[in-house]
Amino acid sequence: MSEITDYEAQQIEQTNASALTPVVFVHGLWLLPSSWDRWRAVFEEAGYATLAPGWPDDPNTVEDANKHPEVFAHKTVGQIADHFGDVIGRLTKKPAIVGHSFGGLLTQILAGRGLAAVSVAIDPAPPVTLILRPKPGPAGLGVLRCGIYWPGIQFPWNPSGIRAGRWTRATGSAVKS
Repeated sequence: MSEITDYEAQQIEQTNASALTPVVFVHGLWLLPSSWDRWRAVFEEAGYATLAPGWPDDPNTVEDANKHPEVFAHKTVGQIADHFGDVIGRLTKKPAIVGHSFGGLLTQILAGRGLAAVSVAIDPAPPVTLILRPKPGPAGLGVLRCGIYWPGIQFPWNPSGIRAGRWTRATGSAVKS
């Protein structure tokens, strides 16, 4: 379980004390919760209770972030999603979750965990990267070697499985890279 900041605890308390539907905003890479301030105002004027939790160890201000950019490093997707899950788990009502870019990917993960009444992923970051590497083939012809990569895990795919724009999985399990 991650540490919930005093600011996040205050947002949770205010939201639970209201009878309003909660909306949780999830920021992307290299941003802070304050990046949602204008959107929060719009949603609050429309009658919602809003929260904008930070990522674990997020600095409080842009100035602090500029002084110590190293605090943004060494966090896993799972740690960040778990932190948001901890915040959402303290709400008395299931929230709407809105995220942009990498926050959109986190929104999809949180929704997949059943934590959202509704979710909106705005231009979400892709969950994986497709990497095509040339490999020597017969008679000197190049053959593309395909792999889907997620940090720390490689999913082998069968290039012959490309049919109608779809990939078919070559194996049933992930391979540690």
